[in-house]
Amino acid sequence: MRFTVVWEPDAESDLTSSWLAASQELRELITAANAYFDRALSQNAHQKGTNIRGVPQSRLLVAPPVAGMPAISVAFEVIVDDRLVRVVQFKLTELD
Repeated sequence: MRFTVVWEPDAESDLTSSWLAASQELRELITAANAYFDRALSQNAHQKGTNIRGVPQSRLLVAPPVAGMPAISVAFEVIVDDRLVRVVQFKLTELD
């Protein structure tokens, strides 16, 4: 099932801020993760990621990891009847 993926303004702002503050190598990773999220969520989004406990219809998807680099994830909501995915949060988790 195909879905339309839209990014909420706060998620898009977090993505942009993270990209602007990043090194060239991290910018490339963020760009690749963004493309991965858009591509992955456009097909069968209701079957992707994991449920977020306590938040109905919300899920978490993590980009494929890259050794030595921060983890990148998005929280999203799936509206199956409308075939719509709303990305509501972008998160870059720095390694300790």
